[in-house]
Formats: sequence, structure tokens, C-alpha cells
Amino acid sequence: MVHALALAGLLGVVPPPGATPSGSEPVVTAPEAPREDPPPRRSPKPPWSWRFVGAHYGTGVMTSLLVLPGSYALAGWVGHRGKGLGPVVGGLLIGAFLPPVATYTVQWAVGHRLFPRRERYWPGFLVHQLGHLGVFAGAILGGASFYELREVAPVVLTDALVVTGLGSLTAEATRRRTAPLDAGELSWQRHDRLWGPARLPFIVPIVKVALP
Repeated sequence: MVHALALAGLLGVVPPPGATPSGSEPVVTAPEAPREDPPPRRSPKPPWSWRFVGAHYGTGVMTSLLVLPGSYALAGWVGHRGKGLGPVVGGLLIGAFLPPVATYTVQWAVGHRLFPRRERYWPGFLVHQLGHLGVFAGAILGGASFYELREVAPVVLTDALVVTGLGSLTAEATRRRTAPLDAGELSWQRHDRLWGPARLPFIVPIVKVALP
């Protein structure tokens, strides 16, 4: 057989591809196993952004200083509308749950506008709500009067400065993995364009008039 193959090679006769010599069994190769694609890797979290924390926290402080006095005034008005426990319970519910909803919703809206797809709403809101309940319950149990400025001012400032900060830090700590890796720089640049040099020609004349 070897001599026949050598003679065929010398004569230029090449067997067709896949042909097997007579008397030999065809070679059967096992099919290759399909390759499995590696599991997709989770995208890393974007870096910590103090810009987000500052914008989120500043918005919360300003909103709290407006919402808290109004909410406490509304709660006091509802609590004295009638007799029995109904108005009292209604006033307590307003004072306990209205300020966090109003304040944190404004914070979330501003954060979502400046840093899209970065913040999760519920973690920061729950921390804000629990912190507010602690401050509010402490003021009620301590006998603070919400009609006297010297007694309500520490309650409002503690809620606005401390509780709001805890909510903002929680929002940044639980940021989404789908947020831009540049920590929201693109969105912040869009915000800068709103207040950037394009607006200065309208601002400078006003400053010149105000400060001759």
C-alpha cells in the first residue's frame, strides 16, 4: 500500500480530499464542544462625586428650611380644627411624613437633572424619613412647642443640616452602576452651560447697576 501511494505521488495522481485508501476505515473525529461565552462582567460603580453630594445636600437644606416650618404650621392648624383624637392624629401624621416626602423629592429631582441615572430614590429617602421621625419624636416627647421660635428653631436646624446630610450621603453611597463613569461630568457641563459665559452678558449689566 505504501508503494502504491508513493507511485501515485510520482505519477502525479493525487487522491481526492477525504478519500481513504482501500481496506482502511474512515477516520471519525469528535465534534468540538461549543464554546461558552464568559458571563458578562458587572460594570464598576462610578467614582465618588462630592459635586453630587454638595448639590444634593444644598438643595435639601434650602428645601427643608422652607418645608419644615410650613409643615409644622399646617400640622398645628389641622390638630386644632376639632375635638377628639382625629385632628391630633392627622396633625401628627402631617408633621411626621410630609416634610421628608416633599424635601427628598425635590432633592431627587435636582440630582436626577444634574446627574442622570445616578441616584436610587428609596435608600436615601428611607434614611431621611427615619432621621426625621427620630427628630420629630424627640421634639414631641421633649415637650417642644412648635409655636415658639426658640424651641422650634433647633428642631428645624437639626433636621435640615443633619438628617438631610445623612440622606445625601446614603444616596451617593448607593449610586447606580449604570451611572456615567465620569461621575456626572457631562451633565454638570450641561448645567455649567446654563450659568456659564453665555449668561454673563445678562448678569454683568445688572451687577454694574446694583454696584455703581
